[in-house]
Amino acid sequence: MEQNKLSKTNQIFILCPTYFDVESFILLRNSVLMQIETVKKNLKSGDVSFKFILIDDSAGSDQMINRIKNYPDLEIFTPVYNLGHQAAIVFGLRLIKERVTETDLVVTLDSDLEDNPEDISRLIKVFKENLDNNNMVVLAQRISRKESFEFKFMYTFFKIFFKILTGSTIKTGNFACFDKKFLNSVLTHPFYNLCYSSTFLALKIKYTTVPCSRGARIHGKSKMNFMALISHGLKMFLPFLDIIATRLFILGGGSVLLAILSYFFMFKILFSICLLILVLSIFLMLVFMINYLSVSGRNLNVVERISVEPR
Repeated sequence: MEQNKLSKTNQIFILCPTYFDVESFILLRNSVLMQIETVKKNLKSGDVSFKFILIDDSAGSDQMINRIKNYPDLEIFTPVYNLGHQAAIVFGLRLIKERVTETDLVVTLDSDLEDNPEDISRLIKVFKENLDNNNMVVLAQRISRKESFEFKFMYTFFKIFFKILTGSTIKTGNFACFDKKFLNSVLTHPFYNLCYSSTFLALKIKYTTVPCSRGARIHGKSKMNFMALISHGLKMFLPFLDIIATRLFILGGGSVLLAILSYFFMFKILFSICLLILVLSIFLMLVFMINYLSVSGRNLNVVERISVEPR
């Protein structure tokens, strides 16, 4: 039955956020439209069309949006304030949830072309092949990325730190393919208000991955500066707060016990190390809690109710 539904796919929603980067989206759209025949072949259906959903995360400040607002296959939603690209994706998905039918598919990706639009047909093909396994989502697994040495070094350190605190390995991002079943069930989880990409891992959703190379930005410069990257990295931890809190509690409690023993047995170096670990554990927990309160304060459900400017 599921195979029959997908063979009748009539619309594929391509959803992505943009922040003063309309030129990149235009290139993305053109590239996606060139994949239509490949997608039809993979779905074994002649009745397939793309519907682009663009989230203008400039809150209406980007005047370049006017250049594309008359595209017949494009719908633009403008939040009342800047959400950040993770929350903007969730914002858009929840807005289109009711119009996605059982025969439609949804693809999310960044609009800067670092996610290769040619991989969309590959994700759709794998999604169709795995319907019988009840996999709800197909994610692009990043096997390589074109970045500077400094970025790669910092990203490697971040992945190790992420693995230690959460027990999970980062291999995927925003590039995903799914259907209405996912929209109606999993996407309503409040963790998605915190971070879109890492919630797939935190909820242990059944998914399949497709190896994809992450390319370099083709047009313009990224608006993601160093501070924004740190902020994004911190948000990725938030869906794992229960696991992180447990691990830091064990680490902090163990360090207190060792500090007491080392104090009585005059192991000064060990005592100092234990105190340092305890302070670090408390510091990390405070950072994550403050970030959680800040992010969760941006109630996406409220934004969805008051944001109504489809253009």
